[in-house]
Amino acid sequence: MNWSDVWINKNDTIIQHEYNGYKFKNCDEYKTFISEICKNLNLTNNTTILDICCGNGSFIQELIKMKNITNINMYGIDISEINIKYACENYTGNYIVGDIKNPLPYDNNLFDYVIIISSLQYLENDEQLFFLLSEMKRVCKSNGIIFIGNAYDKKMCDDIFFEKKHYMFNRELLFDYFKNNNIVCYDNKYLDIKFYTYVNEKFNMVIHLNNNDLLNIGVDIHDTLSHSPLFFKNLFNNWKGKRILITGTPLSKENEIIELLKNINFLIDIDYDKIEYGYEYDKKDMNYSHFEKMKIHKLNAIKKHKVNIYFDDNPFYVEYLRNYVFVYQTILSNDYINCYNKLDKYFTCNLQEKQFNYLDFLRQKKNVLIPGSFDLFHIGHLNLLNKYKNYDLHVAVQGSQSIFETKKQYPTLTTDERIEFIKNLNITKHVISYTSLNLVNIIKNFEINILVIGPEYGNHNEHLINIDYCNNNNVEIIVESRTENISSTMIKNKIQNKVNNV
Repeated sequence: MNWSDVWINKNDTIIQHEYNGYKFKNCDEYKTFISEICKNLNLTNNTTILDICCGNGSFIQELIKMKNITNINMYGIDISEINIKYACENYTGNYIVGDIKNPLPYDNNLFDYVIIISSLQYLENDEQLFFLLSEMKRVCKSNGIIFIGNAYDKKMCDDIFFEKKHYMFNRELLFDYFKNNNIVCYDNKYLDIKFYTYVNEKFNMVIHLNNNDLLNIGVDIHDTLSHSPLFFKNLFNNWKGKRILITGTPLSKENEIIELLKNINFLIDIDYDKIEYGYEYDKKDMNYSHFEKMKIHKLNAIKKHKVNIYFDDNPFYVEYLRNYVFVYQTILSNDYINCYNKLDKYFTCNLQEKQFNYLDFLRQKKNVLIPGSFDLFHIGHLNLLNKYKNYDLHVAVQGSQSIFETKKQYPTLTTDERIEFIKNLNITKHVISYTSLNLVNIIKNFEINILVIGPEYGNHNEHLINIDYCNNNNVEIIVESRTENISSTMIKNKIQNKVNNV
């Protein structure tokens, strides 16, 4: 069965059970997902919005509810007649049945927002992708916004975990399409957007179709521009809008700033529009209130020059300014911090040093992979996972079809159900599924340091491939014995015996 069959036949109870969109998402996760999208969609009354692959319409209704909007022109299109019937019966709006492989049945420049969530993977090739993107751009207003949510990145997904065949693409492919069309877009490399799935093989994109407006960029000078001048030279040279340098250094020390820019060769062949200086202060004034005042200075400079994108190394400012502008924190190094601490006892603020201590802590954590079927989750499974909960724990759940191929019987629970049990323990970094016993790509992509296996591991050729890869790539293998007197098979047999004795 291909994906179009899945969605067309949503009234089939088996298909509905496994592929009904948000069945396994708990309320908090769903609200987090909606709230993250709200940050990037400035929905207001009288906004016209199109939800492509809208399902039963519940997603956009929750979005509207969270934004507390009462008057919005809502349109939705989906391939499933069952979904559209539900949307028409339960929500206000204009919902129609349609296939995203065909031209969208809407006029040009109609919508303020065009969104598509978790659906691009159901296309079949790049040609279909580019056709849909061109259609989305066509029906969106020239100053509108396109939001693409939970798209799969091919580089992260190849051979990892899908039981059904998904179409996947490199995020660069999507990025390049919009850049080639002179459109500004951001993805997770630039935006702090959490995934509602919390897995790094998915990403979101916000595409601004403001063809007539150029974006302005702002950069903090000390510890940001001065640390990575080559990066910002390249960025500034290709930037069409204003380029504003922002510093907390007062105007009375302008010569120091000019000298710094000369020393990093930033004044040679680099065109910037303005240096925005700070207020007068002495180093003895650099207490907490100073940073409070400085964040207001930076915000005022950003507003004054209508800066759209801002770079700063200091998390104190980043955390504050992110509510007003797209702000990216530059990641430096402990060597850099140690160097500047020796030169200047007033170096930035303690938050920066704490952040990198934490990054070092994260780098020292081990990535652990535990593969298994995890059918009829029991105390043995729980004991095993709890043993490794203080590591960055990755659990790989064997897909139902793969289990049938190796054990000649299907598991009691579906793949999604087994994954959801483990996710709700809240002790894992990632929970994925796999269809091939060859786990080498998973070990590579998630940079696994420790592979945990059972005593029976090695019964298949793929197991031996995994073991060989680990032995040759400094991946530790730990063999864990089973918990006595408990297994999924024993539980099934007990249940069957009780049924037989009834």
